Amino acid sequence: MMTIAPRIRLLLPALLALAACGTADADTAPEAAPVVVDSARPRDESIRRYQAESGPAPAGLRGAPAPSADSLVARFAAAVARSDTAALAAMVMDQGEFAHFFYAGSPQSLPPYELPPEIMWLQLSQQSERGFPRLMEHFGGSSAVRAEGWSCAREARQGADRVWSACTVRVMGETAPVPLFGGIWEHGGAYKFVSYANDL
Repeated sequence: MMTIAPRIRLLLPALLALAACGTADADTAPEAAPVVVDSARPRDESIRRYQAESGPAPAGLRGAPAPSADSLVARFAAAVARSDTAALAAMVMDQGEFAHFFYAGSPQSLPPYELPPEIMWLQLSQQSERGFPRLMEHFGGSSAVRAEGWSCAREARQGADRVWSACTVRVMGETAPVPLFGGIWEHGGAYKFVSYANDL
């Protein structure tokens, strides 16, 4: 069973406070709750239970999905320039969207990987928790991120959805494009980021 709170609507609830306040004190930060997975449970039952724990299925992507990948990256660049952490948090996949829309079609959920949903979501969350503060530290309040200079090396189908990965963005002052987020996801004609994983 998953011990993370089941009705989290945003991927970065604690991260917003961290980004606003600067760096966190490692000695006082709470320990992450353990995730317990029943590996003997059939895949369909694992998905059903995880979806139930994650709350009702959304009608569509929530928060601030964009109508195109270009507009998503443009909103991203503008929010970074404003240091608008709330806007940035609304542009990334949340737990309910992951549970009901993203997980079942992901290659990592299928053989030979069969990564449980609890573990995959934990990995995505941790990638954002590490990457988001670095993004804001390097570029928050700056107009260096150029919305017109982005590209993704790979595109894959996940059922009716599409996911672009290995994405980079042109940044003023950098000699090469920089990876600033962990992929772009299209579901039902709306676009969000998969995570804020980056190499900063």
